[in-house]
Amino acid sequence: MQVNQIYGVYDVPLSTNKPVDKSDVLHIFPNPASSIIEIQVFSKKATRLRISDSSGKTVKTFMIHDRDPQSILWDGRDETGAKITSGVYLCYVIGTDKVLQHKRIIWIR
Repeated sequence: MQVNQIYGVYDVPLSTNKPVDKSDVLHIFPNPASSIIEIQVFSKKATRLRISDSSGKTVKTFMIHDRDPQSILWDGRDETGAKITSGVYLCYVIGTDKVLQHKRIIWIR
């Protein structure tokens, strides 16, 4: 498997893990996490993935390609490349005009 590193973001082939609920468009594992987390998006309507801290401030944004499923590995760094602190973060899958789904991420340093 070839992995390309760009500012701590990895775009890799989808792992064999599948969400149990077919209506789920967002699957995150491991959760809680401490080093790298895989975020899977199962929706062709998704345009971006946004991770926010508990105050609502955007920590990281990923653009979603027009394919289903999409798999992203995130190393817990913000837009500037700094490591995030331990805490609860919210991960939003966003379509063209609305949030399709959101889930919590627990990050432990």
